[in-house]
Amino acid sequence: MCQELTGSGRNNCFSRYFLLASGIAVLFFASAGGQANGVEQDADMLRRIDKALEARRQTLNPIWVTYELDYSETAFWQQINGKKKDVGDESWRVEAAVAWKGEKHWSWAKSERARLPEDNKESFVVFNGEVEIRPSNEKDVFMLRRRHDGNQVAETPFGLVGEDLVRSSVKLWVEGKMKVILKWAESVEADKKIGTLEFSTPDRKWKGKYIFLLDRGFLLRRFEHSDGDGKPLDRGEALEFREFEGISIPVRGKMEHFAQGGKLCYSTTFQVRSVETKAGNIPDRLFQFELPPQSKFWDEDLKVMVRDTEATESHLKEIVARLTPRPVWKDWLLVGGGLAFASAFGFVLMRWRRARRAGGFSGGDKRTPA
Repeated sequence: MCQELTGSGRNNCFSRYFLLASGIAVLFFASAGGQANGVEQDADMLRRIDKALEARRQTLNPIWVTYELDYSETAFWQQINGKKKDVGDESWRVEAAVAWKGEKHWSWAKSERARLPEDNKESFVVFNGEVEIRPSNEKDVFMLRRRHDGNQVAETPFGLVGEDLVRSSVKLWVEGKMKVILKWAESVEADKKIGTLEFSTPDRKWKGKYIFLLDRGFLLRRFEHSDGDGKPLDRGEALEFREFEGISIPVRGKMEHFAQGGKLCYSTTFQVRSVETKAGNIPDRLFQFELPPQSKFWDEDLKVMVRDTEATESHLKEIVARLTPRPVWKDWLLVGGGLAFASAFGFVLMRWRRARRAGGFSGGDKRTPA
């Protein structure tokens, strides 16, 4: 989900994720020439695309990318999202970075949006392979859990041009879990071999198109989603690619979202500033985080708020010592110790409940980031 930091609390667009709600169904193919073997040919092509996209996903790990995002929201979008009727268009910039190194992940962003409170302008998600930490909406309160599901604090260049979406969609189509009609066509544009994958729902109310550069291993150049009347819903495009150690990276691009009827809601452009693809040049410090003094954290798995009170100080120090890198984040592996970890929280939970009855923290939901 686009968080307030980067996207003004925008909800995920139904058009961007409607495929995921289709449920398990039958996969249909439509061949351009109506040949008897068209279904087999298109199915084979879909498997080739899936294989190429998976291979690219693997080449993008390890990677470290820094970039800038420029957001623009129309007055129309702000008005339908509950803002005052007299608001105008609004634009702002976000500095962002993302890194993957094996199972480790780091995402960071800092917004220049004027109306955001200073404490909410910067955020991050860090996962060391065992434990994920991210800030909550309250100062010095952090969220902890023992998994990572791909959360980002800002859209990445790969996501904005549609790579993440097309990869997950194609995989589901190959597995026969999506009810869509597909059509594949190839052409040549400016001496470049182009592949176009079109899809639509059986009721023809939703359509989409993915355009690949075949000479560059099914590299996605553009995507677009539209309604049954052909009015745009979402579209994204890589405007420039550059090679880094033989890997094509979209370094400049844009994404736009429209309301029903084709009215523009918001747009995002990006410009990549640096790319590193060698594991040895991606520092481990990116995946390290030291809890500030007097900080608290909400354990999402155990449903426990750990706070630095006198009664729980010894337990908190033990846990924080395990979380603090000495000197690298591999020491975090100690945190995931199941029963040992749970027992360390036992007394904390009892004291926390007493504090709650006395007017303390009233529930984990208030600490959940937007």
